[in-house]
Amino acid sequence: MFLLVWFLLEFAFWLYIRKTWIRLRQPLKPHSLPTFEQRWKLYWNCLDTIHVENFQDWITGWFYISNSAQREHPKLNEIYRDNLAFFLSWVFWGDDLKIVQKNPSFENELNGMIYHMETTFNIQFPTGYNSHVQCIRPTMDHFEYIHRPLLFYIINFIFTHIFDYLFLERFGQFRKYGVDHNKPGVRWGYFFYIFKKRTHDYYYSWWLKKQQSFTLNDKENHHHQHLTYWYRKGRTTSTSTTTPIIFIHGIGTGLHLYMDFIRRMTTLECPLFCIELPYVSTRLVEHVPTPKETVMEIQTMLDTHGFDKAIIVGHSLGTVVAGWMATYAMNRISGLVLIDPVCFLLNYHDTAYNMLHRIPSNFAEYLIHYFASRELHINYYFNRHFHWYLNNFFIHDIVPTTTDPTLLSSFSFSPFTSTTRSMDKHPVDSKKLTLFNHMKIYLSENDVIINSKQIAKYLNKYGMKPTMMSKLNHAEYLVRPQWLQLILSDIQQFYKTSTS
Repeated sequence: MFLLVWFLLEFAFWLYIRKTWIRLRQPLKPHSLPTFEQRWKLYWNCLDTIHVENFQDWITGWFYISNSAQREHPKLNEIYRDNLAFFLSWVFWGDDLKIVQKNPSFENELNGMIYHMETTFNIQFPTGYNSHVQCIRPTMDHFEYIHRPLLFYIINFIFTHIFDYLFLERFGQFRKYGVDHNKPGVRWGYFFYIFKKRTHDYYYSWWLKKQQSFTLNDKENHHHQHLTYWYRKGRTTSTSTTTPIIFIHGIGTGLHLYMDFIRRMTTLECPLFCIELPYVSTRLVEHVPTPKETVMEIQTMLDTHGFDKAIIVGHSLGTVVAGWMATYAMNRISGLVLIDPVCFLLNYHDTAYNMLHRIPSNFAEYLIHYFASRELHINYYFNRHFHWYLNNFFIHDIVPTTTDPTLLSSFSFSPFTSTTRSMDKHPVDSKKLTLFNHMKIYLSENDVIINSKQIAKYLNKYGMKPTMMSKLNHAEYLVRPQWLQLILSDIQQFYKTSTS
């Protein structure tokens, strides 16, 4: 009898997930598109990361042969002019080529970009469209998923609550803030809402009575519409003389994957925030805040607890959120530690292809494929909400020497004062330079998501000195005590510097 009931539950859950997938796979337009000036600034910044010798790898990486079982990349001469136009229409307008061509101004810009690429890199794309070659368009492409049984999510639900109670609250003395249990679909999906609400009512009604001095009042807690976070007070009670650490996790199942890392950070005895990203934590969450909404709520979090600046530590997707803070609220950052950063060189295909289109061939790739890139809601985030131009963090922004639309879209115009495009010709903004002096970047040498060697070359070009974690794969530092300790020492150094 029990097996029959469970089978019916699993079948009902399969129908629920299937119906959800049919709804989520519909194309979703970006909440905001680049303006004319922003579009050309993006174009010149992307071009600055591409050189003649790697142009072929850059452009072919965004395409694959449609009838190839392994989704192999085509040769350069197999990419026709309309294939490139089809790709660039998504890159800069987030739409199909036919829609972009309906606007004469957009079509002129598009043709100007293609012509400029051809002349800059001394190449001629064949006219027409090659139907055997398909481009990667993460926010518009159809996407699949691998179904997980209801038991998989129940285990994660239970384990997360055990971790929250035993490790974060009892051992770590953290308290949860942000969006409360009365707003379903933000911290847990609607499917789990009834269970989440009951456990909240049963447990927190008792716990809050014992922790009144450690909580914020309801009015302060309701400032948040999107953010859920955990906060641990430091040894110093004065917020004016100390700087907190903000930790932002990556994709997976949430904070419990970082148990040892969080434990080590608590030994610093400084205020510590741990921000949750439920939409990439296998919680059936569809609610995805925009970059600006996220930054505003992080600033509200700091203001509510009385802090002006913070040291931000991000891993994997958490580095994208850190990049948003560096873009929109640089004045709130006193130190930045980026581990396995996916926020660099998103104009290259590596992250999009490896997460969404690669056919796995080894154990590490299969782990990413099953537990991350093919989980329905994580896949939904990357295919409908991961907009490259909002998430890419350029170490150096090229600002065109004119704002004249005619000149900006001119086939012959170039903002560069030298063909070498060196650092001397384009000095970094003084505020960014200050931030870079308080930034540490760790790359895993054998990363299966990002191209670590290419990113290291890019960072070195602008004077950044990333640390390469030898022979490590993505997130493998979490089980390497020597690297955990080294990263912790950098965080500690930033903390001492900011509080001295």
